[in-house]
Order: sequence, then C-alpha cells, then structure tokens
Amino acid sequence: MPLATHHFLRGIGIGLGGLAALAAAIELSRSVSRENVDQAAPETALSTTLARCRTLTPEDYAIDEECRAAWNQSRCRFFGLQSVPAGTE
Repeated sequence: MPLATHHFLRGIGIGLGGLAALAAAIELSRSVSRENVDQAAPETALSTTLARCRTLTPEDYAIDEECRAAWNQSRCRFFGLQSVPAGTE
C-alpha cells in the first residue's frame, strides 16, 4: 500500500519536530552547567541573611529588624524599585 502524500508530509513534520526538540535539549544541557550556576549566584551577605530569615517564625520575623530590612532590599532589587525604609511598608 503506497503512502499517501499527507502521511508522508506528516512523517516529515514529526521527524523535524523531534530533531528540533533534540537540538533544544542538547543546547540547554550545554548552557546550564554547574559552573555557570555557581558563577551566577555568589554567596553574599544578603543571601546569607535571607537564608537565616527563612527559618524564623512569623512572630520572630515581626520583631527582627535585620530580616525585615533584608527582605525589603531583596524585594526592591527584584522589582527594580528604590529601597523603602523597613517598617514603612
């Protein structure tokens, strides 16, 4: 039974799509290596403080000014805002 044209074209399309997905996966695996991740996120005083603040209970966070200031600084950096003094949010 000969292949109809639409079956042949569908096969070519599926094959090209598979090749494109394979090429994308290979490219992503090359660009996201462990050394690139380490260079992108160096340990800073802010990240150390935020790591400590993540362990606080809500009650402890309410009285910890250093954590409130660190989260405010992180939020401002993320949104590209100017820093607002802690306690005025």
